[in-house]
Amino acid sequence: MTCTAMAHVLATFCIVSATAKSIPSFAGPYIPVVQKIYMCGKNPSENPALFFLKVSHFNPVKPHEKQNITGNITLPFGADDSYWVQTRVDKWSGNQWKENFFVFRFPGGICTSGRANAPDVFRVLFNHTITSGPCFIKPGLYSVNNEPISWRLPNIPALPYGSYRIWCKMGQISQETVSCQLCLEVSANPEMTL
Repeated sequence: MTCTAMAHVLATFCIVSATAKSIPSFAGPYIPVVQKIYMCGKNPSENPALFFLKVSHFNPVKPHEKQNITGNITLPFGADDSYWVQTRVDKWSGNQWKENFFVFRFPGGICTSGRANAPDVFRVLFNHTITSGPCFIKPGLYSVNNEPISWRLPNIPALPYGSYRIWCKMGQISQETVSCQLCLEVSANPEMTL
């Protein structure tokens, strides 16, 4: 290769690398993608609340397109802010789940916390459109059929990228008994802006 050809290749490489976007490797703005949702715990059949939900596949070609959710939730009890909620987030690393990567205890009760931290999930799953004031989820059967859903968490704008298992537990504040346990397997993918 002549010096002129080498200089041309080097100049092209410098121009391309100066205009290209890098892929973030650790943490930052993310696109949440849910792989599956299931009841969890030592004996999931003992959950008084039943969740049977299936999520559509994520299309990496259209990363900002919402996933669709289908299924139903049976709540034999009404849920308001007299219920506590605790979320444990495990991270997939080294071919195993590393437990307690994050632990969230939401002080406002399950209804207000759900409405504030996952507004679209709350709206789609529980037909809840009230954004302020007293919060209450009525007992009953909640069905969704191929509804588009955004998993964005407005109060968590950045996360380390990777795969997570989110373990949600809830119960009445007056009792230590767990009324419901639900697990989600999620990935936080880098959000590329052009």
